[in-house]
Amino acid sequence: MFVLEVSAKNFTSTINKEKALSFIEEFSVIQTTKTTVNFLSVLKAKYELPLADLLIAAQTLETNGILVSKGKDFERIGELNKIIFLGCF
Repeated sequence: MFVLEVSAKNFTSTINKEKALSFIEEFSVIQTTKTTVNFLSVLKAKYELPLADLLIAAQTLETNGILVSKGKDFERIGELNKIIFLGCF
């Protein structure tokens, strides 16, 4: 499973927003669970990162997924299977 982190800052134009929403419809939404909270608490104790990033990382770990992101913060989380696009797009 791939976990795709999408930033809202690229949705400023109506065309971009429509394209993004169409793209996102191809994916499932991951719900938070007690297991998510367990992963989140471990990550929060270990990394000083924004809570939203830690939640995304926790859900990726919970699902044994691969995170696909442009977020550099995720590079610091060693436990995470990830593809980080630097300087792309």
